[in-house]
Order: sequence, then structure tokens, then C-alpha cells
Amino acid sequence: MNPGATSSPPASNRLVSVDVYRGFAMLLMMGEVLRLSAVARALPDSGFWSVLAFHQSHRNKGTGQSSLFSNPPGSGRS
Repeated sequence: MNPGATSSPPASNRLVSVDVYRGFAMLLMMGEVLRLSAVARALPDSGFWSVLAFHQSHRNKGTGQSSLFSNPPGSGRS
């Protein structure tokens, strides 16, 4: 090996898109702990937090609407 030559790191065979997907999936799985719905309610004008909270929420049976901002049963609010 030439003492003055620099060695380059070995090429990585990893797909960055898969790493990004895994990170996003982990963020959504941790959504309950991170309380993404509470952040989205606190920042109603932020599309970023609304999208994250929407994808963390569940759909109501029959209506197909997200239950993110719905009133809890028995709350008396419509």
C-alpha cells in the first residue's frame, strides 16, 4: 500500500430510503408515547403535526372519519 495514498471507506450497500422509512415507522409507533395528537391540537395550523397525528389515529367504524379530534363518547358535545 502506498503510504501517501488515502484509502476510501468501503461502499455501503444500504438503501437510504429504507432507513428513512424505518425511522418514520418508528416515529409513528412511538406516537402514543410522544402524544402526537396533543401536539397537533396545540399547533392546529401546522400541517406537519396534523399529518403525523392523522396517520397515528384510528378510523371510526361506519363514518370512515378520523377519531383524532372527535369528542369522546358521553362527553355531551356534538
